[in-house]
Amino acid sequence: MTSTSSSIQLFVYGTLKTGGTNHSALANQQFLGTAMTSPNYQLLDLGEFPGMAPANGLGQAIAGELYQVDLGLLPVLDEIEEAPNLFALKEITLATGKSCLAYLYQGKRLC
Repeated sequence: MTSTSSSIQLFVYGTLKTGGTNHSALANQQFLGTAMTSPNYQLLDLGEFPGMAPANGLGQAIAGELYQVDLGLLPVLDEIEEAPNLFALKEITLATGKSCLAYLYQGKRLC
């Protein structure tokens, strides 16, 4: 996982993405580009927002964006994502084989 002592790489796939209702929270963070996860996840429709979770069976690659995020912003993002109850910051694997962090849904999974 690529990180520094003051930042992490964060994969976003929902309201934090460009055009999403919470994207303004990432306004001053470095956009690293679009990214895809490895095909080990599921994207759940939770109504007003999606939730990504590990697939317990057939998974899919999820499209998103990758940011270099200052550690000081994590409390703000945790509040937006209702972490650690609704979502939790966890390590994931990208299609490139590299790892980063993402907010994963902690509720009921479909498979």
